[in-house]
Amino acid sequence: MSVPITPLRLIAVDIDGTLLDSKAAVSEQNVRALNNARARAIHVVLATARRPALTTPIVAMLGFQPYVISSHGALTRTPENVVADKHFLHSAIVKTLLEEMPDFADNVILVFDRPGAEALVTQSYEPLLTFQSWLETERELVRQVSPLAAALTEDPVHIMFYGTRQRMLSARHELSRTTVAADIFTCCTQYPGNFSTVEILRKGCNKGAALARLCARLGVGRSEVMAIGDNLNDREMLAFAEHAFVMENAPESMKQHGWKLTLSSRDHGVAHAIASMLCAGGATE
Repeated sequence: MSVPITPLRLIAVDIDGTLLDSKAAVSEQNVRALNNARARAIHVVLATARRPALTTPIVAMLGFQPYVISSHGALTRTPENVVADKHFLHSAIVKTLLEEMPDFADNVILVFDRPGAEALVTQSYEPLLTFQSWLETERELVRQVSPLAAALTEDPVHIMFYGTRQRMLSARHELSRTTVAADIFTCCTQYPGNFSTVEILRKGCNKGAALARLCARLGVGRSEVMAIGDNLNDREMLAFAEHAFVMENAPESMKQHGWKLTLSSRDHGVAHAIASMLCAGGATE
């Protein structure tokens, strides 16, 4: 059996398109693989674009509490649910965006790290009614405040512009012309039914930076880190990890960086990647 130069001490796994299968569930194979890693004293980290509250059902599927990096790296919590790291968007920047983009004020949602109906704040419900499929899962969490700037009593995790694809193209153009454009990072997502979002995060906020800070906190070196992901917002995390795996179902552009290729999320690619590392001896004893 080969002996690794450096043992594996941490595994970071993306959620959507990576850990979850086509039915939005965590397979038994993936759960067993993560528990096998934990049994070998390897830290397990979920790293996701999801906001904090939307990671809860995924953690429940695992049956144990891992470290969780949420909102593209804006917030990290320990297995004890203690905040280990925050990289929130400054309220002053949000106020500037609202002042300089008044035509989009009704297309903004503020995302806070709060429980229940305090988590999401918008200025008007009316634009949301156009996007029923999204509203069905989130409406109970949305609170209306007008003017929206009045809700900025603390820094939000991030904010989100939403609307039709054309509307969001216009929003991105306007964002690039604001006086705070150099202080923010934008992440765009398109959904079925002509619905798009543009998430605004603090500059430097990404999964890789959050993972680097967590590893420093834990005393874990890059050579002891494994990461598994599938999409563009996983790039920094995969670049940070010495042992990086990309899913077979990932976009072709993600397969051009020299990272190891694992099976698709449908075929339990997370379990396959972890097994390949543990069988190679990449674990602490």
